[in-house]
Amino acid sequence: MTELQAKHWLLPDNKVLRQLESSLKTRFSMQKKPGNKLKYQLQDDYDWHLWHAGYRLFKTAQCEFRLESPKGSICEIAGENARFWWDFPDGEFKNILKRCIKLRALGEICRFEITESTIDLLDTERKTVARIKTTTFFTEDAETPGQQFLSLIPLRGYQNAFNKALELCQAQLNDDAPEPSLDKLLKILGIKLKEKPTNKYGITPSEPCEQAVLQMCKSMFSQACKNEAGVILDTDTEFLHQYRVAIRKARSLINLMKKAFSETTHSQLKTELAALASPTNPLRDLDVFLLDKSYYQSLLPENYAPGLETLFDHIAKERQVAYKRVVTLFKSRAYRQKCKTLEVLFSSAPSFETESSHKPVLTMAKKRTYNRYRKICVLGNEINDETPDADVHELRIECKKLRYLIEFFSELFPEKRISTLAKSLKTLQTILGNFNDYSVQKEFLAAHLAKEKDAEVIAAINGLIAVLHQKQLQERARVCKAFAEFSNTSIATEFEQLFAQ
Repeated sequence: MTELQAKHWLLPDNKVLRQLESSLKTRFSMQKKPGNKLKYQLQDDYDWHLWHAGYRLFKTAQCEFRLESPKGSICEIAGENARFWWDFPDGEFKNILKRCIKLRALGEICRFEITESTIDLLDTERKTVARIKTTTFFTEDAETPGQQFLSLIPLRGYQNAFNKALELCQAQLNDDAPEPSLDKLLKILGIKLKEKPTNKYGITPSEPCEQAVLQMCKSMFSQACKNEAGVILDTDTEFLHQYRVAIRKARSLINLMKKAFSETTHSQLKTELAALASPTNPLRDLDVFLLDKSYYQSLLPENYAPGLETLFDHIAKERQVAYKRVVTLFKSRAYRQKCKTLEVLFSSAPSFETESSHKPVLTMAKKRTYNRYRKICVLGNEINDETPDADVHELRIECKKLRYLIEFFSELFPEKRISTLAKSLKTLQTILGNFNDYSVQKEFLAAHLAKEKDAEVIAAINGLIAVLHQKQLQERARVCKAFAEFSNTSIATEFEQLFAQ
């Protein structure tokens, strides 16, 4: 026998519910149970990472957090100001947040109330044979009416009673509705779900190169600007990071495809973009160091702890100064004018002043990508244990350019094949990136060492520099093996087939 399924309807008003109750009373006795009213906040980060991972996070007025998924729910109690994964007690709840939102802060998506009430339908023997449940969603916006759903729920062994109740419901109500859900509520409230980030820009293989690149840059620049408000509010450090990533990608694309532009246009675009990003460098450097506090503390023995703590206090104060400078910049008339200039440039019609500007973007993307790959092969084959660090850094930069090219134009190539190449590059790039990160961290610490007078802080900085130097040497030793894996025959054949023909 097929298992009965609950039926759901959207109630237009309470009058219809009263009429339905009158109809049901002709066949059933009814026992009403008290309603349950709860207030919630739906929370997620700016990019809706929890939502896209299949989770729904609710916060109550009592600072109880409930994380729901198809597998069940997990509850946790945290402080009123809990916003990051590290603000929650250790456990599965915290681990899920860490995996999904990473460095993002939680924030309120919307507030609403849910009232649920139940009516048991009883037969002549006073047995419950079916159940009516009404679910009403309310928002804090008085102008937005509550949305009320009615559900008819079957009980095992009472199919005839359910069918009769269903017949009465269908006589009074309109067509079935989907089961009441948060997704439905958000749609009713006019809250648009944020789509997952995508690397697609809507370009076509035959599109003229200059036109496609301008379109892509416009999208990247628009994405950068969307992060400005979060930077100003200091919601989390990812807003500045994503702002810089988007600006850097646009600048890299312009440089990688510079033959699509006249020298004047190319120079203007890259200069204007650099002028936006460079003033944010100090703040980002300080953010990165502060975010790695626990990591740095783990590198040194306990006796260095006082000096490290003082160092982080100094860095935190510097960070506040750097943050205020960035906010002042973002709010300045000069900054807004620069943004306006770039918006105009990216929205302008292609000038087609160069021979390459007319060529199909697919043709140019293939050529640039394959040439970059061959250059990496030449550089990588020359690296050995005695190769200067500067040459290793050059290999890192070229690998980064190759990754950008693969990423930027991925929609023009078969998804599975381009994904395989991107993964093959990732290991090598990770090692080269770590090598560079240690170099940057050492330089950052050395700059603070030069102006530090506290003996404990000086000892802590010297200790960190020594440990980071050893880690950099370890990564350096891994470069040759990683490059050998990346440059194997199968990868070389794939690059040739995709980009050389």
